[in-house]
Amino acid sequence: GYEDEWGIEELLVEAFDELNTSLSTPADALFQDHEPAAQMQRLDAELIAFYMVKDHKDVEKAATIAIRMLTEDEYILGDASAIAVKALIDYVADAQAESLGDEDPSNVRAALFQCRQKIAEAMSLSRHGTDLRAAESQRQSNIGGISMEIF
Repeated sequence: GYEDEWGIEELLVEAFDELNTSLSTPADALFQDHEPAAQMQRLDAELIAFYMVKDHKDVEKAATIAIRMLTEDEYILGDASAIAVKALIDYVADAQAESLGDEDPSNVRAALFQCRQKIAEAMSLSRHGTDLRAAESQRQSNIGGISMEIF
């Protein structure tokens, strides 16, 4: 990890504030390429990544953001979902069954690895353009128009 000598956490908070201010103006340039929800997910993903690498890693905080994103958001960006699942994998590595609803941590971790693999495959196909459906799914997810149900 590293210390936050550049004030990255503060910059992320400022970015969230700026996004919230921009929400009142749907024609804002910030939403030209991505819907407001997609922009929020991009920031959430950066916050998760920050909590995964900063000094005194806060895996629990990263996992909390990740689980909220994966369970509450109707649509999710491929890159954001990959970061979120990675945070959950790291969280489960040290978790006890009690904190996982009495599920065996190794079974939960295996399921998360499968999920991560499916996300990676879908993103790979869409980036290489060999699968028109996957490419369209990736394009739609980046503007906030695809559900995690495809995974």
